[in-house]
Amino acid sequence: MKNLNLKYTFNTDLREVPDNSKDISKYILEKNKELKILDEPKERVKVLGEIGSYSRILENLDEAEKYLNEAMSLIEEHDLGIKLWVQNGIRLAHLYQWQGRYEIAEQMFYDIEEMCEVKKDVSSYLHFVIQHIGKFNFQVGSFDEALECFEEALALRENLGDQSLIDSSKYAITMTKVAIEEEENNIIDFPKKGDYEGGELKSASDFVGIVKDHFEGSEFSSIEEMNEELQKISTNQNSMSASPFFGLSPNDMHGIIYSPFSLENHIFTFECSDLNKIIGVPFIAQAIYFMRKIKKDGFIKATQKGNLSKAFVIEIYHEYFSKEKYSRLPNKEDDLPQLTRLKHILDMSGLIKKRSGKFSLTKKGEKIIEKENYLELFRILVETLFNDWNWGYSDGYSELSLVQQTAIFNIHLLNKKAHDWTLDKELGEYYLEAFPMLVNEVEDSYFGPEEEIIKCFCTRLLDRICVPLGFLEVKEEGKGIDSKDYYRVTPLFKGIFSFKL
Repeated sequence: MKNLNLKYTFNTDLREVPDNSKDISKYILEKNKELKILDEPKERVKVLGEIGSYSRILENLDEAEKYLNEAMSLIEEHDLGIKLWVQNGIRLAHLYQWQGRYEIAEQMFYDIEEMCEVKKDVSSYLHFVIQHIGKFNFQVGSFDEALECFEEALALRENLGDQSLIDSSKYAITMTKVAIEEEENNIIDFPKKGDYEGGELKSASDFVGIVKDHFEGSEFSSIEEMNEELQKISTNQNSMSASPFFGLSPNDMHGIIYSPFSLENHIFTFECSDLNKIIGVPFIAQAIYFMRKIKKDGFIKATQKGNLSKAFVIEIYHEYFSKEKYSRLPNKEDDLPQLTRLKHILDMSGLIKKRSGKFSLTKKGEKIIEKENYLELFRILVETLFNDWNWGYSDGYSELSLVQQTAIFNIHLLNKKAHDWTLDKELGEYYLEAFPMLVNEVEDSYFGPEEEIIKCFCTRLLDRICVPLGFLEVKEEGKGIDSKDYYRVTPLFKGIFSFKL
């Protein structure tokens, strides 16, 4: 099998054309033999996925569908994880596209794209699914949409630095521009379808100046002796508190940024024991309502697009969201992004699942509802929101992933600066003062880089995390364009966080 040529190129329709069809057929035959002696589910899925992909390239579409559907069934049956599901889901959706089953393919692609955007575990597949959505739009004649997708995929791939992927997107862009030009000239009748990067952390003091002052007039017998003294100065500086970090040192900040978020860390401990206060937390109350509804009815039926039913959307809207600022009666789940987020968080937390067009509780979710273990529910949802949920999902700002990476520091900042009513912009300015290098990560912005960072911080942390979790309360002063929002930490915040510094 080592000498088999499995390479392929793309034609002007952006379909794979094998260099040697016979070699690929031999490879499929060998893999089928291997499959007969494989029992381990993950290994079977890997082989099934390969056979399915190569069968599609050879245009044996029925065979490809059989293998890929078996792979997807094994993944769900053995709960093999979202990564394998996304990988093989993209393959299956691409096959449906080749079969002309456009509605199924389109829905699968956009569902997978949403997963890749909101779930960190599969964010690395985002460029693949966007590239495939581009191919889908190209095949159905939506060339402007296809071009937009390919350009977005190219930007992601250039960041990854994989030249073969970059070349693939560039080729797709070229072919799409040709197709657009030919379409405008009515030459072709296409079918239509019905860690933080931005420099080192800076101390409040000028490190170079300190070294110069320390070394002035000193004599050293060797380079090694001088380096040893320099190391002592560096170690001392990195352990000193810096004013922009409100008492934390560069060493503290390094640990915060480059370690996963934990409720037990060297800055604070987390302890929730007051059940009455927890039940009153908006996000927890909504989660309990959602899960109890499923427990009572057995399931909530999903729409054809895989969303929550309109009846349930309106029901929970009236229960929890109708009095929120800028609220309006929803017609579908997409009109209520707070509910979409709640659904995803419950799914990521392993409390609900969607199977066969129905949302139902997992065993873990059933256990929590039956025992009314809402303190545990609170801890689970907090950890999922901070670790797994993408804070930047669909908010329109630049990526600015540091806002989420510095979550421990952000809570420390609120403890230092939000015990009294504080203007949202002031809290954002404190954050920007700690991380001024973030301005280099802001893409084209209507507000300007500094203002965008401040607004991003306020939206992601204050509005979408801390208020729903009951960590902050907010009051509005003024009306219209003159209105201002002020925040302060709640008694719950003071009760569950014990700060060490």
